[in-house]
Amino acid sequence: MCRRILPALAPLLFWAACAHPPAAYRLTQESAHPLLIPPGIARPALAERSLVADVKAGGGNCSLAPDAVALRRHGRRIRITISRAALAQKPAAWAAIWAGEAEDRGCIAPGEARKLAAAIVESVPLDPETAFRLLHANNV
Repeated sequence: MCRRILPALAPLLFWAACAHPPAAYRLTQESAHPLLIPPGIARPALAERSLVADVKAGGGNCSLAPDAVALRRHGRRIRITISRAALAQKPAAWAAIWAGEAEDRGCIAPGEARKLAAAIVESVPLDPETAFRLLHANNV
């Protein structure tokens, strides 16, 4: 009986293995702008993403007002929830400044602000110019 079932399941198992989201960054054209899609994202139209970042949690207050990004402690790490549309509307250096404030509050461990800012920008599909602007004060 197993000899008949296994060959029948092989195509299904192969198809299931191919159903995972891509494991590399992809650059696509969305309207007139390029769009950089991070690994693990299947749809470029992703509106919100929640993930546990490789950022060490601190012992302080994580109750920053959720706007473009919300933070929660997840064991020794931080769970971030990112709204792509709200994030894209933020001014220059917003992610770097916001992550610094999270570090000042003790929500994340000292020295983790830069890593948090990068995790935020690298976790949702964004125009590369927008991602750069969110991390840096000067677009030049």
